[in-house]
Amino acid sequence: MKYLNELRGIRRYSRLSEIILEIGYESLNNISRRVIISLLLLLGVYVIVDYGYPGLVYLGSLINMQPVYMGLLLSVIIAPFVEELFKHIAIRYKSIGIYGALFILIELLLYLIWITVAGTDLCTALIMRSGAIILHILTILIQKKHYDEGTPLIGFQFAYIMHVLFNWAASW
Repeated sequence: MKYLNELRGIRRYSRLSEIILEIGYESLNNISRRVIISLLLLLGVYVIVDYGYPGLVYLGSLINMQPVYMGLLLSVIIAPFVEELFKHIAIRYKSIGIYGALFILIELLLYLIWITVAGTDLCTALIMRSGAIILHILTILIQKKHYDEGTPLIGFQFAYIMHVLFNWAASW
């Protein structure tokens, strides 16, 4: 009888282990999928924004517009649209946490490199970029809140307008 109870305990423990492993595998699979989606979205943002500038300068030259104005168009109108659109897509695919963290980190590192190479010390550069970090966190929270409430378009529009105003103010 004692051995039979031990076998039952082992069997219960074994089944519990199987359930835990299944849950762990599902979680790992889900996290992997979210990381891949996030990386693809990040790639999309940077390809559109980084390769968009030369194209805009060329189009601007066709209508006699200075490259500086095309740069403003990209940074104040187009880049915020692309960034907020991709945040919206990440929310729909339930990977906004990973995407948001990667996006903020990569953008911060890129700007820190550019700013420090230009001669600004790292501490000042971090302070300069803190507003952008807060902006991106707020726009993610706004879009997520509206998505959860069933009004994702309002959240997207509000986040986009906030982003445009921030970039416009930062361009002065």
